[in-house]
Amino acid sequence: MPGFSLILIGNMFVFVLCGSLGRQSGVNFLYFPLSCAILILYSLKSYGYIIISLAITFTCLIILEIFDYSIFEVPRANSTFLNFMQSVSIFAALIISLVCVFSMQFAGNKAENTLSKAQEELKKYAQKMESKNKELEQFSYIASMI
Repeated sequence: MPGFSLILIGNMFVFVLCGSLGRQSGVNFLYFPLSCAILILYSLKSYGYIIISLAITFTCLIILEIFDYSIFEVPRANSTFLNFMQSVSIFAALIISLVCVFSMQFAGNKAENTLSKAQEELKKYAQKMESKNKELEQFSYIASMI
C-alpha cells in the first residue's frame, strides 16, 4: 500500500508540473518511468493496483491533452528554463527507466535462484521419499512372511 501512495503522489506531481509548465517542458516524459515503477512495485498477483495506477496515469495524460497542457494559470517560463526542464526531465526519465530495467533484472535473477533452490529441495525430498518407500516395501515383505 505505501507503494500505491508513492505512485499517486508521483502522478499528481508530474500532472501539476505538466499542467503548469506546458508540453514544451518535457515533464510528461516522466510518465513512462512512473508506469514502469508501477509494474515493479506490484507483483502480477496485485493486478488490481496495477490497473488502478495505470488508469490514473492515463487519465492524467488525457486531461493534459484535452487542456493542451495549460491547466494551471502561471506565467509562462522563458525558453531557457523550458529547455533546462526538458533536459532534466529526459535525464530523469532515462535514469528512472534504467533503474526499472535493472530492478526487473535483479528480480528475475532472484526468482531464478529461488526456483533452483526449490528444485534442489524437491529432488532431496523425492530421494527421501524413494528411500522411505523402499523401507516400507521391505517392511511389508517381512510382515507378509510372518
